[in-house]
Amino acid sequence: MTEANKEIKQFVLELKQRTDTIINNQAKQPTAQVQSVGYDTQSLISEMRDGLNHVKQNMAQVTQKLGQGQACPTGNCVSVTTVLVVAAVQLLIILGYNMYRDNKEHQAKKFY
Repeated sequence: MTEANKEIKQFVLELKQRTDTIINNQAKQPTAQVQSVGYDTQSLISEMRDGLNHVKQNMAQVTQKLGQGQACPTGNCVSVTTVLVVAAVQLLIILGYNMYRDNKEHQAKKFY
């Protein structure tokens, strides 16, 4: 679980660095090179910026929650033996049903 936390934190930091780089590059561009942009493109850019900000906020909340170290159960609720016994019983039931079904099919074929 800690590796997943580290990967999420690393992803969020990388995403933040990239967005900061993009924002800084946009801010440094000289105004003489700015091309006229239509209303649709401007609204699309602002929607993308808002969406990216929401993603950053959500990822920050997730990493904060994961960083708090929620308590995981320390004891096993079910032992390995219990799981194996239940699996064996299920397999026996399935095997018995298949044998019963095959027997009924075989008896039905005798009449044809």
